[in-house]
Amino acid sequence: MIELNLNPCTKFTTDAIGKPGQRTFFIQGETDNETITLIYEKIQLQSLIVAIIRFFENLHEKYPDLSHEEGKFSESDMRITPPVDPLFRIGDLNLTFDPDQDKVCIVAKEIIFEQEDPASQMKAQEEARIVNYWCLREQLSQFVNWGVELLQRGRPICPLCNEPIEPEGHLCPKKNGHKKH
Repeated sequence: MIELNLNPCTKFTTDAIGKPGQRTFFIQGETDNETITLIYEKIQLQSLIVAIIRFFENLHEKYPDLSHEEGKFSESDMRITPPVDPLFRIGDLNLTFDPDQDKVCIVAKEIIFEQEDPASQMKAQEEARIVNYWCLREQLSQFVNWGVELLQRGRPICPLCNEPIEPEGHLCPKKNGHKKH
């Protein structure tokens, strides 16, 4: 495995490019001299947000004297920095914490597609890349709040069937598809 470390991240963010329903999601970290952008799915962003929130809950339970994160952000600061050239598509995301440094690491592992033969599969796994984004807790809190804002900018959700409503309308299965709304 090839491991890349951004420690410390001076910026850690997520963003989406495209129209609601057709957006592509990115995660990006920067140091003073390096920027690494990766591509991931909306559901991975949602899962990461939930994991970070649970992490903060557990962390403050274990270390009650730690200061709480505010998560205030400026949208212009949270936008990804061009050019948007993702290094790879994320397969796995994990969180680790270093209490001595009071830093959290978002570990992003490259997705490995199944290969035809075992030798090719082994080689693909050996060449897989990992990016470690080392962040301050406040950066992660800003990431969470911005990520939630970003997700809410997607397509509205039908209150009857909980499916996304397309701009041209929605044939809701709860209405037997007879009426667009």
